Amino acid sequence: MKIYEFTRSIHEINGVKRISEYAYSGVMDSDGEIRLSRCVGHIYPVKATNIGIGEELTDMSIKSQQANMKAIYSLVSRNLGYIHGNSESGPNGAKKQFLTKSASFLRALGKDLGFTDMKVSTNPGGIAVSGEITLMGMWSEGNGLYLQIFQSVTRRQEFLYRHISGMKDYTGGANQWITCSSFVDGDYEKLMKTLLALRKPTGEIRHVA
Repeated sequence: MKIYEFTRSIHEINGVKRISEYAYSGVMDSDGEIRLSRCVGHIYPVKATNIGIGEELTDMSIKSQQANMKAIYSLVSRNLGYIHGNSESGPNGAKKQFLTKSASFLRALGKDLGFTDMKVSTNPGGIAVSGEITLMGMWSEGNGLYLQIFQSVTRRQEFLYRHISGMKDYTGGANQWITCSSFVDGDYEKLMKTLLALRKPTGEIRHVA
């Protein structure tokens, strides 16, 4: 099974804040071990517009994300687990488009939400399923977001999100849901407000030992 992951973190090197971004790809064997096949990394200085919540988004950024939302809605409206022909396994199949488009969307979303640490992972799953794309990001210690995009086996299509206390917190707070139909109009700013509402004020953060 192929595994893909994107990570982003902000740290300080010699008194200068820098952003590190790495993209990984590998294969998971039957024992659950991952054999890394490729790692591409970039480290660059932080600019004023790289960090922060509520920073003004450019029209180009908003339009790009609006287009991504509409494309994701269109793809999830199809049967991404169709197992006949090459709709799943072909190089330009709907499932491949869904995984690629969703990962790109979540990487940009994570940056726009102002995370200081984040990762986007892609799990294609097997045949007859859509696979899943997950964003995990932290605004500060003990204060983060988990968001997963996938095609449900039920008729009602929803995407899962919840508050998390760390990058290894896979249970987090109460599950909440964003309807896939809310993507049809591409209201990116409304989506960001929904997700930012999960961010807790500093005084309310509970740290997990």
